[in-house]
Amino acid sequence: MQAGTDVLTIDEPWKASEILFGAKPILIVEGMSVGFLPKELFDKTICFYTDEETELKRRLARDTTMRNRDASFVLASHQMRREQYLRYYRKNESKADILVDQSEDKFEVKMTHII
Repeated sequence: MQAGTDVLTIDEPWKASEILFGAKPILIVEGMSVGFLPKELFDKTICFYTDEETELKRRLARDTTMRNRDASFVLASHQMRREQYLRYYRKNESKADILVDQSEDKFEVKMTHII
């Protein structure tokens, strides 16, 4: 996308695929997979952290209303997702230029590595 190439997103049951146009002055890429991509692909990186309780509360609200998932499914998958975060992603947070804690309805910048 940095070269101006368009990308087609994955079709999901809760959202149809769409074209992301690469020819933009500012490109924001989000999602956990960004943490595993080479940092040199990005000018700046921002990581948003949420504590486990807040994450579960938000996932229950979003997934049951917007994605039509059963609350028992969200609860059952939550622990596995949190373990994946702790094992694979958490170490990548320290590599971000900016870390934002959005736990408990707050928005607090925890660290910055602004160049």
